[in-house]
Amino acid sequence: MKLDLSGEFEVQANPTAAYDFLMDPHRMAPLLPMFKELKAVDSSGFTVVLEVGVPQIRGRVETVVKRLDCLPNKKAQFDCRGRHTLGMADTLLGFELTPSGNGSRVSWQCQSIVRGTLASLANGVLAPLAKRNIASMIEVLQTELGHPIPSPGIPAGMEPPYPAPTFGAVANDGFLDTLRLWFRKLLGRV
Repeated sequence: MKLDLSGEFEVQANPTAAYDFLMDPHRMAPLLPMFKELKAVDSSGFTVVLEVGVPQIRGRVETVVKRLDCLPNKKAQFDCRGRHTLGMADTLLGFELTPSGNGSRVSWQCQSIVRGTLASLANGVLAPLAKRNIASMIEVLQTELGHPIPSPGIPAGMEPPYPAPTFGAVANDGFLDTLRLWFRKLLGRV
């Protein structure tokens, strides 16, 4: 089973700050949907453990992430190899950063191939789950890297399954938005 997704979104962080955040597994990995553990971090990559809990697929997935092509403050590409008792998922994930006003535009692409029993069991589940998780990640990244700059942001068909947070005039509303998102994840609404 092959899955190709791509899109772009904007943040208020400049390309240097956005790149530093996206390249730091200690800051980025805990924001991944189903994150359980980060281990084996070195200059070439890291391993992230995810706890999968969708109806047909349960258990831990260890994903080895290797940095491939990185150009500081501009782009990065990663080779991700996830293994589960029912199969494997090999993913090529990349992003490019371009200045946009005082912030950045993040263009991303993800190409995954899922093999084994996992592919047949999750045939109708993986694409919607991936879209939902990516929409959730984009929302979290926009919160972490500065409130979203009004733009088309998430591509059509990849909107979050719940309304995007509204940002009021409260000085520390970024903290409140992060807290709201954490509760949504805790309650399974992401």
